Amino acid sequence: MDELEKNFSKYINLSSLNIVVNDGKICDKEFDQDTTHLSALPQEILIHILKWTVSDELDVHSLERVSSVCKGFYIASRSPVLWKNICVRTWGLHNVENSTKNWRDYFIRKPRVLPYGCYISKTTYMREGEKGFQDECYRAWHVVHYFRYIRFFASGVVLMAMSADPPESVVKSLKHCYWPPPVQGTMYGRFKIMRNKVVCVLIRKSEHKLNNPRKKQFKRKDSSYVYVAPEQEMHIEFEIKCRKNRRLEWSRYFIVSKYNNGVEKANEVDITNINHYPPFKFSPVTSYIGSSEAPL
Repeated sequence: MDELEKNFSKYINLSSLNIVVNDGKICDKEFDQDTTHLSALPQEILIHILKWTVSDELDVHSLERVSSVCKGFYIASRSPVLWKNICVRTWGLHNVENSTKNWRDYFIRKPRVLPYGCYISKTTYMREGEKGFQDECYRAWHVVHYFRYIRFFASGVVLMAMSADPPESVVKSLKHCYWPPPVQGTMYGRFKIMRNKVVCVLIRKSEHKLNNPRKKQFKRKDSSYVYVAPEQEMHIEFEIKCRKNRRLEWSRYFIVSKYNNGVEKANEVDITNINHYPPFKFSPVTSYIGSSEAPL
């Protein structure tokens, strides 16, 4: 596939497209028609349409499909302006090399996370059941399965959920990062890509219940001590594996507990057991990129 693309790129050139550079056309109509052809649009308008195709969700797959329409669209979809904006949105302005000549190759080669789907891992363990009612010597063992889900958004937001429900019933509910979360216990946070690792800082939002002042009047005097659970931040690092960035492996995981008196405690989580912390595998979800709400 890579060799085919190289040969096609060599075959494509400005002289073979009948591009009228003076008129600002990127392509020409094949047959005569009475209606206005797309080639009549200025290049700036066509590039702006392609920015809406990519959208703020970085839907580069739709851009690649547009490039397969004709030679002119192939050239337009390889615009350095488009791919530079895509790279800046993916890694940030200060994390890209400004001396890069081919921004599309730079985007393909550099490790990144994929926003048009969900990373899923499956954990399996055995749990001891209760004794039998008639035979106390018999004790059942249950095989338990649950899934972890991670969804990365192009805006830098990350969602992480854990559920025993199968992926086909959970991934569709992670399309947006709105509150309240569709999956109970969903953690919200931000992520940043650093070389071949993605660093996530997540918190579990909770609905704050309003205190009833009437109940507060009847509070017992001897219950002066009230335990307040600390606010916890989950700091997780994943290593991006696989040439197509479709695999995430646990690199580090620690929890920071923040108390009301200002004290912070960090506890490292042992992630060496691959059975408890298996790697994540990417699963594309077509419903995530069904529409465009804002341009690139």
